[in-house]
Amino acid sequence: MNLQPVDDDPDMHQSIKAAWERKRIQEGDLVPVLAMTDIVGDLRRF
Repeated sequence: MNLQPVDDDPDMHQSIKAAWERKRIQEGDLVPVLAMTDIVGDLRRF
């Protein structure tokens, strides 16, 4: 058997990346928005 890390397999890496992009698009790009609100929330505490 040929066992190798996922990162060493460009095709696998691309498919994971593509799936992640689709997920982000489906969720309306919520991840960066939530990250930004977290940062703003942290700034407001100071």
